[in-house]
Amino acid sequence: MSHSFVSRINLTLFFLAVAACGAANAASGCNQPPIPTAGQTVTWTTAGSPYQVCADLVIPKGGTVIVQPGVLVEFQGHMVSVVGAVKAQGSSASPIVITAQGVFPPAFELAGGSLTMTFANIAGQIRSGPGKLTFTDSTFTGPNGLLLTLDVLLPSNPPV
Repeated sequence: MSHSFVSRINLTLFFLAVAACGAANAASGCNQPPIPTAGQTVTWTTAGSPYQVCADLVIPKGGTVIVQPGVLVEFQGHMVSVVGAVKAQGSSASPIVITAQGVFPPAFELAGGSLTMTFANIAGQIRSGPGKLTFTDSTFTGPNGLLLTLDVLLPSNPPV
């Protein structure tokens, strides 16, 4: 092999390594919210906000997430499946804000757990399923803020 060919290969490998490091640093820049294990309760704090959901997450059965007033959760093409419990308790002065880049995938998908939101501004899809879904003093906004109920699509799905 010629010296110039080896130099081009080395230069190409160098740029690939730099690109890989940049991608790894971009992914590590995601402020993912804490996820509980079964039997554990975690809090998504206002001080830790904004959170980015940049991977699919599951709140397991027996796990609980408390979301404090004023928390911002930005969904980036991924979702949270709720098998355990999410208790998002905003206030009129400090609502919880949920944003998403689109309507799919849903921001939250109820999968046998419970999702309770009070004083939340929701600009992402919430997909109901088996479980308990409660909204109080909350608003669905923009083209992405919607509640999808699958019970109207398939007769075998449980009603909302």
